[in-house]
Amino acid sequence: MEAAEGGTDSAPLSDCVTPGQEERASTAVDHTVSYVPLRLVCETSGGGDFTSDTVPGYVNPGDLALALTAAGVAVGAEALAGGRRHRVGQNGEH
Repeated sequence: MEAAEGGTDSAPLSDCVTPGQEERASTAVDHTVSYVPLRLVCETSGGGDFTSDTVPGYVNPGDLALALTAAGVAVGAEALAGGRRHRVGQNGEH
């Protein structure tokens, strides 16, 4: 069941409600999720949109740090494996 189909607590969309911004949230009719950067975009009945405060501000920098760490580990692992392959190829032994 989608939020737009109705049901308990479906209007306004609960993820689009920000304390102090209830009036803005009352115009929300749908929402989309953006993965890069991670955020929830609430779409209004007038054709506009706004970003919800659902995703805390530290999440996207944290994701970037983890992605860079993973890339560094992958490059380091490839460098180590490449060096071993090169030595094995020269000597003909394992």
